[in-house]
Amino acid sequence: MSFSTFNSDRRAATISLAVLLGVLAVYCVLLEAITRIGFDRVSRIQQRVVEDYRAAKALPLGASEGQPRVLVVGNSLLLKGVDPVLFKQTLQSKYTIVLLPVENTQFEDWFFGLRRLFAEGSRPAVVVVCLSTRQIISRGTAGEYFAHYLMRSRDVLAVKRSADLDNTVTSNYFFANWSRWLGSRAEIRKWLASKLMPNLDRLTTFFPDRTPAMPPPDKVVERALPHLQALSDLCRKYGAALLIVVPPTLDKDDASRDVADAAARHGIRVVIPVRSDEVSTDDFSDGFHLNEKGSARFTQRLATTLLAIDRFSTAAH
Repeated sequence: MSFSTFNSDRRAATISLAVLLGVLAVYCVLLEAITRIGFDRVSRIQQRVVEDYRAAKALPLGASEGQPRVLVVGNSLLLKGVDPVLFKQTLQSKYTIVLLPVENTQFEDWFFGLRRLFAEGSRPAVVVVCLSTRQIISRGTAGEYFAHYLMRSRDVLAVKRSADLDNTVTSNYFFANWSRWLGSRAEIRKWLASKLMPNLDRLTTFFPDRTPAMPPPDKVVERALPHLQALSDLCRKYGAALLIVVPPTLDKDDASRDVADAAARHGIRVVIPVRSDEVSTDDFSDGFHLNEKGSARFTQRLATTLLAIDRFSTAAH
């Protein structure tokens, strides 16, 4: 092979590689642009999350017409368990309420999510975190969606340590934090599946997840207290009071009463508006999320609990 032929082949390979990289770059840019422009518009779930997050982020310092501003965060247990209209109407004489439910979130999601909200200027007088005891002690996160929508880029290494992530997952979180497509792709797949198979949610109820047994109550308390203390310290740093709400569950061994008692000894308020012995399968749509009947009762009990609290541990703004 002559030298000129070798150079020609090398030049052709270089051009082919450059074209391939260019096509990949255009493809990635298109995915990012389509996600940023289209996903928030076509997905009602995503639209709700974005609007609720915007409202939470905009909570300013000070009271609204003399009423403390209350930010309520949680997951699908909050979304399905609290009727927002009834809840806000019941509390409108005492509080201004902003609800921010994000599905599949747990303690880690909201610890770092609240750090981001506070850093972005949100200043509620009271933060209410609605999680089950299983979710309070969890070290899991909502994956790349959490990394983009709830995590600050500077917190990626702290998340790695706190959630015990390996290097591969940590790098995924880092890139997802910057990319709307990477952060949203799991939810986009769910949205596409729901459009292609409208009855998918009904089908999945026939294949329930096997929920592992809860640890003994003393172990639950041992794992819950550091998480609750971390949330309490974070809220106190920004002048907000903290209230932990444990939603209703059919799990009689969730150790919620033990956690509430132990937290009270550390000055952290944990409330259980509806105890496990007060609910039955008739109150749930799938054994985990409340139905309309159960939601009405939980909403009223939670609102009544908030109305009965005269003063939170941290002074309202």
